[in-house]
Amino acid sequence: MSGPEAVLLGIREIPFCNSDSSETMTNKANDPNDTPVLMIVDGESFNRDQMMAYTKALLSSGLYDTLGGYYLNMARPIDTFEGETPDNHVTLIVRFPSLRNAQTFWYSRTYQDTIKPLRLDPVAGNFTVRVYREVDVAAHMTDKVGSNAFMTEFDPTGVAVQDRERPD
Repeated sequence: MSGPEAVLLGIREIPFCNSDSSETMTNKANDPNDTPVLMIVDGESFNRDQMMAYTKALLSSGLYDTLGGYYLNMARPIDTFEGETPDNHVTLIVRFPSLRNAQTFWYSRTYQDTIKPLRLDPVAGNFTVRVYREVDVAAHMTDKVGSNAFMTEFDPTGVAVQDRERPD
């Protein structure tokens, strides 16, 4: 399989169909610690007030500032093209400079011990959290959109993490 749909299936390098060239669209690198990643938070929110307290704690924690994380979208859709979406469904995309930074955020003591419990006791929602590699800007778009490069380093080494194994 080739073309942009192959990116959706996770193939690392695919030919990009263009009659004028033999461009290749690739994932930025084989090592997700050398490229930006997207953390997708998807699910249903049950308690608005509790989720607002969670969000306030998250944003005031400084974790995103320290680790280079930021939101790419608003949580609720502006339109649905296919399927049914419950009114309480949310999807957030958080961009981090690397998998290491996303993991450091997720496994940090601040998040695990202080922030995450705000949405778990009682349960304020049912969410799935995944991380994906970001792909390069397609060659045919490089002169039409800005760079997606981070302009500074975000070093995760100063963030305390839980004493448990985590993926490298």
